[in-house]
Amino acid sequence: MSLRGRVTLGIFGTTVALLLALCAVVYLRVRTDRLRALDEGLAAQARALGTMVELDHGEWEVDVEKDGQAVVASLAGWEVWTPGGEKLGQGGLALPAAEPGDTSARDARVGGIDARIVTKTVEVELDDQPEGEMDDVAVLGRTPVVVRVAVDAAPLRADLVALLGLLAATGGVFSVFAAGLAYAVAGRVLAPLRRMAERAEAVEEPSDAPQLPLSGSGDEIDRLARTLNRAFARLHAAWSRQARFTAAAAHELRTPLASIRTEAEVSLRRPRAAEDYRASLEGIAEAAARMHHTLDAMLLLARAESGARPTAKVDLVEIAREVVRRAPGQWVNVRVEGPPSLAVPGDAALLESLLRNLVDNSLRHTPTGGSVTVSLSNGGPMARLVVRDTGHGIPPAALAHVFDRFFRVDEARSPEDGGAGLGLSIVRAVAERHGGHARVESEPGKGTAVTVELPC
Repeated sequence: MSLRGRVTLGIFGTTVALLLALCAVVYLRVRTDRLRALDEGLAAQARALGTMVELDHGEWEVDVEKDGQAVVASLAGWEVWTPGGEKLGQGGLALPAAEPGDTSARDARVGGIDARIVTKTVEVELDDQPEGEMDDVAVLGRTPVVVRVAVDAAPLRADLVALLGLLAATGGVFSVFAAGLAYAVAGRVLAPLRRMAERAEAVEEPSDAPQLPLSGSGDEIDRLARTLNRAFARLHAAWSRQARFTAAAAHELRTPLASIRTEAEVSLRRPRAAEDYRASLEGIAEAAARMHHTLDAMLLLARAESGARPTAKVDLVEIAREVVRRAPGQWVNVRVEGPPSLAVPGDAALLESLLRNLVDNSLRHTPTGGSVTVSLSNGGPMARLVVRDTGHGIPPAALAHVFDRFFRVDEARSPEDGGAGLGLSIVRAVAERHGGHARVESEPGKGTAVTVELPC
């Protein structure tokens, strides 16, 4: 079932439940009120009937002939009893025997009809003293009698059945109306989602990532559209980086492959001296080494960009000292400054690659007699690593691209002289893998400083 159908069904079900509850409350309230009114009317008739009880020369009489016709005309049956169980009078249909302690209203079958019976004890004014068993209950000219009256409840039941039918019809109409309204509203609310789905389904290539329109309302659908736009933008950016990386990698590997092929073809063209073959093989080995170096850098970059964030603690100062100790720059003063130790959560091999790339890059661009300084400090929640050199510096126009893959500040420099162009890309990838970031500051002719901040 579609989302629109589920929303409509949910609203319809909720509406039906609420209408059922409302109809039940209305029905029970009307039924209770009607029964109360009926019982109060029967109680009043019972009291009126009680006033017709007389005691004449020791004989009980219920005189309904004179004033009681209007009272008993609407009754299906009536009875008057003494508290001792002596029937003083009756009229209409015979009522069922009273249940012990029955002083309330109840429903019963009377002469084939559904009747409502009310039992009421009424104080009767006496003009004479009763004889026999009533002598002990007469007090100061008053005595109680039990009056039972019954009325046909069929009209009330018919009215309640009609009320149920009216409530059911009204509830049905409102339910259908609510379902139609819910379907229309759900369609209107979900229309932007449907358009988003259509736009997303139309994407066949990552380069075709759409920009979903925003309504400007700031609601949840706008939030979803912004989230999807950011996801599409990240997908497009990742695809673009991958495309550029693939093209650049192919370009970088084409040169040494072409060199290997050329050397091999020239060597095989005609017989040569052993020295010539040796020179050709040395050229092939050098080209293969450049390919190996480029592939190692690419694998390291892929490793730095994948996997979870490291949590094991490593000593950044120890790693920096080991990298500096192995640095080949005897013509440059290389030193480490900082605390005795600085623990950060990280991958030791990746952090060593980060530092080695920074130090090697500085050594490559620093003239003889210059200096390279590796400074480490703890800046609260972040550990700061700065590699500063006194080299040639980077032109301002190139600063925005130094972290791009296979980018070289001097395009005229060959891979043999300037590396594979992946060093600073690896630095940024390793920093971001550890939850940090990297930035470059440089001034031509004075040197460059690369700052990396990592969470402690």
